[in-house]
Amino acid sequence: MLSRVYRSIPEAWCVGTTLVNFKYDIALSFAGEDREFVENVAAQLRQRGIALFYDGYETAGLWGKDLYVHLDEIYRRQARYCLMFLSKAYAAKVWTSHERRAAQARALTEQSEYILPLRLDNVEVPGMLPTIGYIKAADFTASQIADLVVQKLHQAKWVASDVSPVGLFVDIPYLLHASTDAPLSIVGAALLNFARSLGVLECAWASIETAQTKGAETARRFVELGFLVAHPAKRGHSDFALLERVAQETTKGRVGTYVLVTGDGDFFDKVMGLLLLGHSVHLVASSNSLFDGYRKLLEERRHLEIMTGTKRDDFVIHEIRQVLTHDSHSRIYVTRVTTPD
Repeated sequence: MLSRVYRSIPEAWCVGTTLVNFKYDIALSFAGEDREFVENVAAQLRQRGIALFYDGYETAGLWGKDLYVHLDEIYRRQARYCLMFLSKAYAAKVWTSHERRAAQARALTEQSEYILPLRLDNVEVPGMLPTIGYIKAADFTASQIADLVVQKLHQAKWVASDVSPVGLFVDIPYLLHASTDAPLSIVGAALLNFARSLGVLECAWASIETAQTKGAETARRFVELGFLVAHPAKRGHSDFALLERVAQETTKGRVGTYVLVTGDGDFFDKVMGLLLLGHSVHLVASSNSLFDGYRKLLEERRHLEIMTGTKRDDFVIHEIRQVLTHDSHSRIYVTRVTTPD
């Protein structure tokens, strides 16, 4: 796939290091004539849980705003990347020229790439240097373009000093048992968005036995969303496959906050170990199927908090149904973890 990224000079793209949080992972800039193609890409990005600015999803938000000022703010300050769909129509439009100038103004201040050009045809667009790496729409499907965006976001590693790298680990059998009958694409995207709300998503793992009913199809859906899927070596060992991935990420030392989508007691010792190592743990579970040890752990930590007077949100349990419906008040059992001075 990388062989189809064209360059006018033989230099690799730099990896971004800007330490900023943004409202959008990516902002789409395009001409109305190209909307049909862009709409497909936007749908694929949204399915993968990417926070994107696409005017088709922002009708209410744009209503009544001074678009000249608002769009300048979005393309200059509110997105990590700008995905620019270059075409004959794009080069000729007044509004796309405004978006392009705003994006280029931002690009001038960056130490790494900001504009990601995608050519729909071969028409030259004013201001777009021939030395900028681009891809051609003819070489990729909408799904593949979305995958490239996901890879770009993962490679960039936008980590601020006060934001913890997050690892998401999903016990799919537990999830299917505890969650609603919502489509898996929506469930997976909601979990990704929740993890990103806690920091910068460093990795996303899920586990399931492909031999289970619809196991292979479920695994494929999560892979499409950007998850890595752990397959157990033995039947009935799905939990252990996921625990191995948690252990691997702990050894690598690249995750600070762990989001575990499970209420199963098999993970209890691992949760205790992560807390002892100084990590934060967010458990996403159903109150109806939650191992009792987690409740006792919360009670013990509440008691410790009272005794020491030191408060830290290191261990939180969220109601899974509320997380999947984007409810900001998802906590069902909350403790402020305490550690003696």
